Amino acid sequence: DLNRKSANFLFEGGVRIIELEARTFQPRVLKGLQRGYSAGRVWRMIDELHAMGFELGITLSPGLPGFRFEDCISDAEQLASKVADKVSFVRLYPALAFDGSIASTWLATGRWVPIEVDEAVTICRQMVELLTAAGLAVARIGLQPGQDLSARVLGGPNHPNLRALVQSARFKDRLAVALSEVPTGEAVELRVNPKDLSWVKGVNNENIREARSSRSLLSLEVVCDGGVPRGEFHV
Repeated sequence: DLNRKSANFLFEGGVRIIELEARTFQPRVLKGLQRGYSAGRVWRMIDELHAMGFELGITLSPGLPGFRFEDCISDAEQLASKVADKVSFVRLYPALAFDGSIASTWLATGRWVPIEVDEAVTICRQMVELLTAAGLAVARIGLQPGQDLSARVLGGPNHPNLRALVQSARFKDRLAVALSEVPTGEAVELRVNPKDLSWVKGVNNENIREARSSRSLLSLEVVCDGGVPRGEFHV
C-alpha cells in the first residue's frame, strides 16, 4: 500500500528506515501466495525509496509454499546483484504455519510441506554467504520466541535460535580450512571476537571438538579478543 505520497508523509514525520517484507522475488510463488504485488514492484519501490533518502531493509522467507531450493538461492543472488548498494540489511525468516492462518489450512490439506530445521539451516547458510559477500548485513535469522511468535506454530522450522545454528555451521567449515595447514599434534590458540564465541564453538562445543579430533591436535584453546573483527578468527 505504500506510495510516494505516504512515503513523503513518513519522511517528513522523521521516519528514516523502511523495511519491506518482500518475502520472495519469484513470480510463481508470489502469485500462489496471492501477495498482491509483483517482484517488479518491489524493485521499483527499493529504487524510489532509496532515492528519497530512506534506509532500507528487506525480509525474505525461504521455504514458502510453492518454493524450490533454487528459488531461495535466487532470491539472495538477485538481492545481492541488483540492489546491494541500496539495501542496508536483510532478515531471513523461514516460512512457518501459524494457527489460524491460510498456511495452516495448506498444511492440513497437504498443499504445503514446510521445510525442517536442518533444511532451513542449509538454505539460510547459503543465502547468508551470498548476502554478506555483497556487503549486506543479515540482521536476523528466524523468528524469536516471545513477541515474534504470539500465535501457535503448527509447522515449519521453528527453533529458538536458528541464527546460532546457521552461524555455527558457517564457522565450522571455515575453521576446518584455517586449521588444514596446521601440523597434527600442535597446541593451537584460536582468537575470536567475544560476540562470535558461541558460534565459533558450535552447539555443545561441537566445532572445537571436531576440529581438534580431525587434526589430532594436542589442544585447541579459544581466547576472546575484542581486536578480532566480527566474523573472523586468528589462529
